Amino acid sequence: MIVTCALAKSKHIFRKFVRIIVDIRKYVRYNAIRTDVLNIDPTHQHDYTGEHMNKDYDRMIRLNKNRRTRQLRRNIILTIATLLTIFALSFGLFSIHAKADSKDSVHIYKYYKSVTVTHNDTLWNYARLYSPDDDYERYIREVIRMNNLCDESIDVSMNLIIPYYSDTFVY
Repeated sequence: MIVTCALAKSKHIFRKFVRIIVDIRKYVRYNAIRTDVLNIDPTHQHDYTGEHMNKDYDRMIRLNKNRRTRQLRRNIILTIATLLTIFALSFGLFSIHAKADSKDSVHIYKYYKSVTVTHNDTLWNYARLYSPDDDYERYIREVIRMNNLCDESIDVSMNLIIPYYSDTFVY
């Protein structure tokens, strides 16, 4: 019981001591800042009455005003730079979008249809009829892959899935 009372008392004294140290550090820090801002020699005692006090106060006001002016300039420059960046990015993105939707471009849609092979039909005939460009070999490879064929040979009455292309959209 006596030990806990002594510990409690020593904790209380220690807390007071820490508070005093913190207060002293705050006081020293405040005075150091004040002497830096006012350009006061801390070893030399000034008479802070009348005209000298007004000069120091005016100097402090002027320094704060200059600091605020620099901050305002920096904020204005950052705002302008941000707005210019946003404008440039949005202009670039919208111009890309406008190029994609130009009237000259033709949309080509890909569809599939089932055909039954008749006499004398070949994959080359279907490629000439339905391929969107002159790359018939690529079209034939696609038909072979889609229908799980081994090669280009097809038989009469065989059903094939054939891709074809159109510029009209079908629902």
